[in-house]
Amino acid sequence: MKRFMALILILTLALALASCGKKDDPGNDAKKYKVAVIYTANSAFWTSVGDGAEAKAKELNATGKYNITTYAAGPAEAGTAGQIALFEDIISQNYDGIIIAVSDPAMMTPKINDAVAKGVVVITMDTDAPDSDRLCFIGTDNYNYGVLQGKTCAEVMGGKGKLIIFNAFPETLGQSQRTQGIYDGLKKYGGESIETIEACFTGQVDLLALCEDAWTAHSDYDCCVMTYAAGEQVANVYRQKGWTTADKQAVLADDLDPIILAIKDGTCTCSVVQGQYQWGYQGLEIVINALEGKKPETDFVETSAFVCDASNVEEKYPNVKPVS
Repeated sequence: MKRFMALILILTLALALASCGKKDDPGNDAKKYKVAVIYTANSAFWTSVGDGAEAKAKELNATGKYNITTYAAGPAEAGTAGQIALFEDIISQNYDGIIIAVSDPAMMTPKINDAVAKGVVVITMDTDAPDSDRLCFIGTDNYNYGVLQGKTCAEVMGGKGKLIIFNAFPETLGQSQRTQGIYDGLKKYGGESIETIEACFTGQVDLLALCEDAWTAHSDYDCCVMTYAAGEQVANVYRQKGWTTADKQAVLADDLDPIILAIKDGTCTCSVVQGQYQWGYQGLEIVINALEGKKPETDFVETSAFVCDASNVEEKYPNVKPVS
């Protein structure tokens, strides 16, 4: 009888300890969420956004309150059709939230609305779909970004000369806003006398060939400006031609390593940089908060842009160095 009672006591203590362990282990009560980050295309620029979302997920998971998994990707081929297919695939996998840079607002709006109706939290980044039911937009004010580029061009050109504007995917809202901003920035900040030539592309176009064609047709140009993160092409051609900022000016976009290196070695003038890492980092937190019933106070969360040039490039990007 004593042995039986001892066995009962041991089993009772074991169950009590197991129960306490389960209660104190935060992993058992962690809330599971799946959040996708959808790009317009796959590139180093967008990878930074995915990194931001992953970093925030790790921070939240470390509290023991959450078990968040993230997935970040762009369509296999840049363009609206590929993005729609990727978006629908994500929805079919029962994701709780989506952060998306919208390729085409008109085409994506009904897709976003359908997802929201199913309970998915959707926020847009970089390029918005303002007429959709998305929760909010996080990113740069694209018009103001363009104004800053226009102002910078006016300054580096001394208010005169010939400017080539390279504009990608003009059908997207963000790019059209940036381009208009450039024109308004030129007008506002002393660039009224600058002659502008606009070179646009959409879909699968050889960007380098487009640049070369524009540079050949307008060989007397003084400066070019990129509305998107493709400045590596400019830097490569400038180096091939032996040009520096003493020959041709170049106002680029964003902070890919080849762009930063081109500023450091004097090949290109400057770049207007966005905080795209924050789109993922802050964006994921916004999605999780919304899933828990806390919505953002505004439908536009702005991440500011700044001009990176020879005066601040080493301070801003000390770790970006040429590959040895």
